[in-house]
Amino acid sequence: RLRQQFQKIHAVPKWAVEAEAQAGRDDADDEDEDHIGGDLLKTTKSLLSKSSSVLQPTRLDTVRVRNANQASPSQSAVLSVQFHPSSNVLLTAGLDKTLRLFEVDGKENHKIQSIYFKDLPVTTAQFIRGGQEVVVSGHRGYYYSVDVERGSVNRIGGIPGHKMSSLEFMRGNINGDRLAVMSNGGQIHLLSARTKQFIHTLPMNGVVRDISFTADGNYLWSTGLDNEVYQWDLRQNRCLSRWHDSTAFRPTCLGLSQDGSYYASGDNSGVVNIYDTNSVAASQAAANGSSLFNVKPFKSVSNLTTSIRGVKFNHSSEILGIFSRHKADQLKLVHLPTGTVFANWPSMSSHLGNVQCIDFSPQSGFMAVGNDGGKALLYRLPHYQGY
Repeated sequence: RLRQQFQKIHAVPKWAVEAEAQAGRDDADDEDEDHIGGDLLKTTKSLLSKSSSVLQPTRLDTVRVRNANQASPSQSAVLSVQFHPSSNVLLTAGLDKTLRLFEVDGKENHKIQSIYFKDLPVTTAQFIRGGQEVVVSGHRGYYYSVDVERGSVNRIGGIPGHKMSSLEFMRGNINGDRLAVMSNGGQIHLLSARTKQFIHTLPMNGVVRDISFTADGNYLWSTGLDNEVYQWDLRQNRCLSRWHDSTAFRPTCLGLSQDGSYYASGDNSGVVNIYDTNSVAASQAAANGSSLFNVKPFKSVSNLTTSIRGVKFNHSSEILGIFSRHKADQLKLVHLPTGTVFANWPSMSSHLGNVQCIDFSPQSGFMAVGNDGGKALLYRLPHYQGY
């Protein structure tokens, strides 16, 4: 049962214990991709770095290990991949209507459970409420809630009082008690993550393109087609500030660093702008009370050439992952605070496919990359000693 399996691995993470046997080899087509580490698959100790130095902007070491979902690849593109916040568990989901949970150690990556939703091709799956629950949504007016420990599945009939034909743009937060759903216009509907009851609607002036919670779950940021960014206080359901970015062209995504130091915004032309959040406060102060002010990025990254699908910061705010779905191998990792793109990875031999999603493990020991081939590629980042 899922509950027994989860409790077992939650108590004693296998990544922290040396394996008793060598992991089996990947399929031949996987072995050709990006030099899967041979000896590094033999022991967890080999995967852990002895370095504790500051991450340098010139080079990022990566080790290709067994695909996270090698035991059960998706039958469609992997549209969601996310690490559990406190256990060595990873979820994957996609249009094959299946949520899969894996125990990720970089060697065996055993499958824990698969849950099939016969009436829901999944576009978004995410852990909420400290990892106790997964919410699964897609191009339907309803969504599913999965209790991770009990293994129970509940279908939830949309947002009370608001008829929506699609809940594909639903966002959750690990620490807060809010779910946020973007509507077709400029409205953001807030739900209780615990009860799933409707709480409030946040109104934007323009069409909302993306939203992102702060790490504590108390605030929500949103961006729209009009190049305006909003900062919302979810404890009072009000807008704290709103500013304009004249450098962006039709924003497509938004991301916040866990420590609150940075935010990043991708646009339709393939540019990712990176901002120091201190500059927001400075620009607001310089605006002399104006309700709308302008904020400029400290770095614009233009290494990708097609519309940006997502941006993701690692736990320490030293790495920003940016990606596009429209062409193969469109993934770059950016060093912070310099804003320098790591030149050595990905390389010509990485063979990432069309990247659909990425995530970093809780202490950035691993990075997972979901692609259009149904694979959740897994990389060890030796600079980080933890999981």
